Amino acid sequence: MRAALETFPPEKRKALLMNEARKAAVRQAFGEYNVLFFFTHGVADFANPPASGLEMAVAPGDAPEEARLTLAEIFDLRSQNTRLAVLAACETGVPSDLKTMDEVVSLPSGLMQAGVPGVIGSLWSVAESSTAILMSIFFEEWRTNGLTPPQALRRAQQRLRVEKFSHPFYWAAFTFTGL
Repeated sequence: MRAALETFPPEKRKALLMNEARKAAVRQAFGEYNVLFFFTHGVADFANPPASGLEMAVAPGDAPEEARLTLAEIFDLRSQNTRLAVLAACETGVPSDLKTMDEVVSLPSGLMQAGVPGVIGSLWSVAESSTAILMSIFFEEWRTNGLTPPQALRRAQQRLRVEKFSHPFYWAAFTFTGL
């Protein structure tokens, strides 16, 4: 996802790649940047909605709970700087509480409560290859061509549809929540 990173000036970006993307490092960087971009695995835990979250890197010997930045933990974070969170991961836009279909119990709402006014997430398990292409197009449309995030997401979905990923499975999962 270097293409996404390269749309930002070097002094305004910080990449936490592979083993650097531990939960403590992500929590420490939360709120320092205008955009948070996660290209990882996401989990909607329907049995225990607050345990839904984003998978982080773990060091050998770390406790299993260090592998996931959970919705419960996100509810405790605060940011005054972050304007957009892009969750390029499975099930990151799904309400975790399917019994009541309460959209308040979701990663987008948790991030919005933390002060992030806009969140892009997915409604189902997504394919890595098509998601990488979609996100590259999204950042190009937003950062290079000047579209708003919702417009850029829509345009990226339109562009991806005309390629070999024409089936909605590959592009329709991603939604924008927020302002």
